[in-house]
Order: sequence, then C-alpha cells, then structure tokens
Amino acid sequence: MSERFTHFYIQKKFYFHGSFVNFTIAPHEEDLIMQESGHVALCLRRMENVEMNTNNDALVRSFQVGQENHNAVFEPTIVSSSIADRIDKLETSPLTRNDLSICLPIISLQSEFNRNAVKERLCLVFMNGLSMSHVWLIALGCILKTLETEQWAGPDEPTGRILQWFGCQIMKYVVLGAGSRFSPDLPRTINQALLSVYQTERMIVNYSIPEVSCILRLLQRFGDPGTISDESLRRSMLATIAASVPKRHRRWLLNIAEKKAVQDIEPSSRTALTSAIYEIDSNGVRVACHLVKDFESIFTPVYIDAIESFAQALNIHSKKLITPGLALVVAATLEHIINHQVKSSAAVKMVRKVNLLVGAEMDPMTAGRTTDEESLTILRQGQL
Repeated sequence: MSERFTHFYIQKKFYFHGSFVNFTIAPHEEDLIMQESGHVALCLRRMENVEMNTNNDALVRSFQVGQENHNAVFEPTIVSSSIADRIDKLETSPLTRNDLSICLPIISLQSEFNRNAVKERLCLVFMNGLSMSHVWLIALGCILKTLETEQWAGPDEPTGRILQWFGCQIMKYVVLGAGSRFSPDLPRTINQALLSVYQTERMIVNYSIPEVSCILRLLQRFGDPGTISDESLRRSMLATIAASVPKRHRRWLLNIAEKKAVQDIEPSSRTALTSAIYEIDSNGVRVACHLVKDFESIFTPVYIDAIESFAQALNIHSKKLITPGLALVVAATLEHIINHQVKSSAAVKMVRKVNLLVGAEMDPMTAGRTTDEESLTILRQGQL
C-alpha cells in the first residue's frame, strides 16, 4: 500500500528508544508539533487494565478483543520520530493531554529487527510488557476498528493513511508460528494464514460470525489488492451466516438444558426462529410462511453488529446479506436440531444434508443463489 504516500526516505537506520531501527521505505507525514514532513511515530494511550488481553479468551478471540473499547489506544497525534523519545518521557499526549503509554515508530516490518522492536512497543501497551505473540492480532483488530469508526482516521486523514499502511505491513510480514489458531500446520504470514482458512470448511463451520467478519474485513482492507473480490467475500459471509443458524439454536438448547436460558423468546430460540419464517395464529398453528426479514430473531446483538460491520466494509446494506435460502436453513434447523447433545459441527452437517438448496446456502461457492420462489415453494409444501 506504499503507493498511497508520495514521499519516502531511503535511510539505513534511525536511533529510536535506545535502538537503531530501519526507516527504509517508511512513509512521510507532517508531525503536529514541528509541522515538518518526515518519519513519524503515533501516540498510544495508556491502558488501565490489560488482563482482558492476556487471558485465554484473548488468545482465542484476539481479533475481536482488539476491537473492544478497552483497546481503543490509538490517538490522532502524529509526532516526528526525532522527538518521540522526549514525548515518551512526558507521559502525556501533546494533543489530547491523555496519559500516554508509548510513541509507536511507523516503520517497515520487513526486517526481523524492526518487527522485534515494534512488538516490544506493542507489548508495553497491550500486555503491560509481557511478550505475547498474539499482540499482533490484537493490534490488527484495534487498527481495523479505528479505521472503520474514527473520523480522524479516515482515508484522507494523515493518521488514517499511516494506520492503513501499518496494517498492511503487519499482514504482510508478521509470521504466525505453526500451531497457532489460524496456521496450525506450518508458519505463515498473517495474510497467508487468513487466506489458508478463507472459504474453507473450518472457517464456515468452526468460526463464529464475529470472527469471520474480522477475517473477511482484514483481507479486504489489508490483503494483497485484487486477490479476493467483494462478491467472493459476500458469499463467504452468507455461508457463515447460514451455518451459524443450527449452531446458535443448538447453543440455545444447551443453555435451556443447563438452565442458563429460561425463556423461549430469545434470539435463536424455537419461538424466535419460528416467528422468523412463519405466521402463527392465536392457537399456535402455522397459518402462513414468509422469507426471513431481519436478523433479530436469529442472532444476538453481538452477531448482528459483526454482520453490520462487514456490510459497511463492503458498502452494502446488511439486508443484502439476508437471502431467500436462509428461510430454508431456519426451517431445516427447527425440524432437525432438537437435541443439545449434538456437537455444533454435527448440527451443521445434519441441516446441510436435509436438502440440496439448504446445503448450497452453507457453501461459499453457491450461497445466495436460491430464489424467492424456490424457497417459498418448499416452505409451503413442508418438504424439509
């Protein structure tokens, strides 16, 4: 993404926080204090509590955790790398006056030395100095959320351009070791690791909608340009949404069995799913059927927010992700997922086998192709 910048230094090394880091091909921006164009650093706020970044949940849900409010550490404050040491010592942002954790050098991550220097700085912010490799994933989630939500990080703003470039650097050069969640078999860069799970059975069946939303948005924003089309991303999300219906209903059945849920009106409950596709009379009899109109009866607000974030990234309305075939998936789930003891992956496979059109809705190659007429005909005939 370096073509976004018009000026570069070809400079071998620069002294930064006691180390010589390589600023070759690092972008130029104008700092807010000296008002001169050159190599820069970004100010990051101090976090009050890092425990939510170092527990087991953060290891599994690193991208999502990075997007949570407690990790909103980036500021619009850009300072020259030549004075970053002095800003650090002040421990206060020169622009917002917030408590400052560090100044992060905006440098290429192509060299291992630079990656280690930046990782050390990121661990100071997100991990209170603990060296943990998933800090890169948390930082990526934080950068993604900042670019998507902050006006001062828009595509035409200096901070936005810097974060966009830096996110691409992390995706392109940071390597996940073998055994990691996204690359269990061999070491891969983050970009390669996400591409290796993209559109796979593992992603569609085993990952949640919030996690898949993050993966797809990261590939769309920071991945190699031209590698994946928006339509391909959309179909991947459609398949994930469809596969999540039996998984979430199975989870609701489990919560009922364990008395963690006591009402049959929650999203993914039997009553809620029934109301998503059927009209019910006062005696509880199904009198008519219709296609799914919204996600409220099917998914919790957390899942809906993830779907909305994905839709915004593709610049489409979230209703474009509600397909006629989704009604068939809901109907098949109601008919066949009645036991909480079945595993989530088995629940998906059970529903997928019910009907060719239902199975097609859970396939990223064919999701969304079922027509209104096909879906309504099957619902009216009760063929599931």
